[in-house]
Amino acid sequence: KRGILKKAKELSILCDVELVLLLSSPTGKPTLFVGQNPNGLYNILQKVSNMPFVEREERDLKNLEIIVYLNQIEFMEDYLIESLNELRNMK
Repeated sequence: KRGILKKAKELSILCDVELVLLLSSPTGKPTLFVGQNPNGLYNILQKVSNMPFVEREERDLKNLEIIVYLNQIEFMEDYLIESLNELRNMK
């Protein structure tokens, strides 16, 4: 968790972007990170609420496509690791 928060802070500084990160632990305890701007959460929520519905839907669809793609990559990585382990065992 500390590492993710550190990377979020670095990303917000290096890219000069408003960044808000909401984490939820397995126990349900939320952690909120707001970048350099103390009003960042308000600004981001304001931008999203002013965005036309169609544009929000398009962004959600793009984000979903990225998540599916990342899941496929993760699956392939696991498959490759498993295959490599099987090959090592064959030797």
